[in-house]
Amino acid sequence: MFAEAFFSSTGCGAAAAAGSAEQLTELLRLLRSLLWRRKAMHDQLSKYDGAAVLGMLLLRVPSHHLTIELLIQIESLIDELKCTPSHLEEEDASRLELCCPCDFRIWSRAAANVQIAHLQLL
Repeated sequence: MFAEAFFSSTGCGAAAAAGSAEQLTELLRLLRSLLWRRKAMHDQLSKYDGAAVLGMLLLRVPSHHLTIELLIQIESLIDELKCTPSHLEEEDASRLELCCPCDFRIWSRAAANVQIAHLQLL
């Protein structure tokens, strides 16, 4: 689906793998920016359980794309949702925390240094 198409379109090899990982972190930055600036995006995130969708997409991401930068972007997204005054965003942040950083099925496939960073984050 989306994750498979996203990663298959970038090609093979170490350079493509590095580029894909960067693209994934940029995609999360874009999502964070949209959520920060648009109230409608917050509503859509809640209505369609965007946290669970993001968690499912991360389960499909190839293990070599699970980087510390990706972990940092997810944590930044959660922190920004927590800092917003609305109760709805706090619920979204809680769901996102449960679906992404706390899901060991995602991060157990990553490299050892990413797993260590993940455990330090928790």
